[in-house]
Amino acid sequence: ITLDEKWTFRRSFLDSVGMLAQDPGVEVNLPHDGMIGTAVTPDAPAKSDMGYFKGDITNYTKYVMIPKEWENDCVGLKFDGVMMNASIDINGCKVAHQNYGYAPFYVDLTGYVTFGEENRITINTNTSMQPNSRWYTGSGLFRGVELCHGPRVHIVPDGIFVCTKEVADGYAFLEALIEVENATLENHLAEVTVCISEEGKEELLTKTKRVIQINGGKKETARIAINLENPKLWDAEHPNLYRVKVFVKDLGVYRTHFEPSEVTTTDEAMTLFGVRTITADAVRGLRINGKEVKLKGGCLHHDNGLLGAVSLYEMEARKVRKLKEVGFNAIRTAHNPPSAALIEACDRLGMYVFDEAFDAWGIGK
Repeated sequence: ITLDEKWTFRRSFLDSVGMLAQDPGVEVNLPHDGMIGTAVTPDAPAKSDMGYFKGDITNYTKYVMIPKEWENDCVGLKFDGVMMNASIDINGCKVAHQNYGYAPFYVDLTGYVTFGEENRITINTNTSMQPNSRWYTGSGLFRGVELCHGPRVHIVPDGIFVCTKEVADGYAFLEALIEVENATLENHLAEVTVCISEEGKEELLTKTKRVIQINGGKKETARIAINLENPKLWDAEHPNLYRVKVFVKDLGVYRTHFEPSEVTTTDEAMTLFGVRTITADAVRGLRINGKEVKLKGGCLHHDNGLLGAVSLYEMEARKVRKLKEVGFNAIRTAHNPPSAALIEACDRLGMYVFDEAFDAWGIGK
C-alpha cells in the first residue's frame, strides 16, 4: 500500500508527542526533498559540491490505521531510500536506523504496532554532517514509502530473482529464486508458484511450482527451473519485458508428520523481468544475447535539477528518453544505487545500467 500522501514535515528532531503541538508542521506528499527549498549560503561546508546548501535535521510524521484483522499477520514499511541517517519510530518507540541514504531497506513493524488503532510513524533524518558528498544529495523521504502486509509465511520484500541460464532451441532456460520467510515458531511447508506472462498481456505463458520447508523464524529460498518457449529477448534496442508473479501458499505445519492448515493463507508479489544473456571476456568483450555490444553512455546523478532529489517515474523516464535520443545506450549511476523508478524506466525504455554502490569509502579517488 503506497503511503505517499499527506505526511507532516517539520525541521529539527522529533522525539515526543509534546513537540507535535509546538510545531504543527506543513503537509507534504512523497517523494519529498526537504533541502531544495532551504537557503543557500557562501559558508556552506561542502561549498559548490552541495550547491551551497548546508543540510539540517528534519522529520516526517504520519498516522496510519492498522486494521484489527491484520493481528495475526506481518506488517512492515518498505523504503526505497531515505536521505540520510534515518531513524524510524512507531508510537514513540525506535524500531530501526539506516545511515546510507540511497539503499532500499525494509522495517518489520509487527511487534510494535497496535492493531485496530491509528499508529504514529515518525522518520527523523539528518544531513547536517557536512561535507558528505561531491554533489547535491537532497534530504528526507525523496523516494517514497510503502506499507507491506502479508501472512506469517510470506515472500520477503524484493525476494524475487529470475536469471536467464541459457537461450537455445527456441527456449529460454530460466531459474527463479524466491526467498520465503516463516515468521511463526513452527516448521511449515509452503507451495511456491511462479507464473510468467508478457508485460501488458493477460495470457499466462508458463506456470511452475514446488513445495519447500521453512523452519520457524527462518528464511528459505525456493529454486525453480522454468522453460519459456519462444522468448522475446531484452536488449537496449528491443526492451521486451515479462511480468513474473509469485504465489506462496502456506500448506501447514511439519513436525514428525505433516499437519495441513484448516485455513490456508497465500502471499503474492510480482516483478518485471527481461530475458537476456550476458557474457564478458578479454577476447570478445561484452556480449548481450550473444552479440557484441559497445556501451555508449555517461554518468547520471540522482537529482532532477530544480525539483531537487525527488524521484518519480515520469521524471526518470524523460531523462532516459532524452539520453537515448542523443545516442546513449548505457548509464552509470553516479555514485550510488538508483531509485526503483529509474531502474523501471531503464527496463521499459531500453538502457543498460552500471549500478554503482558508492563514491568512495576510506580513501579518495
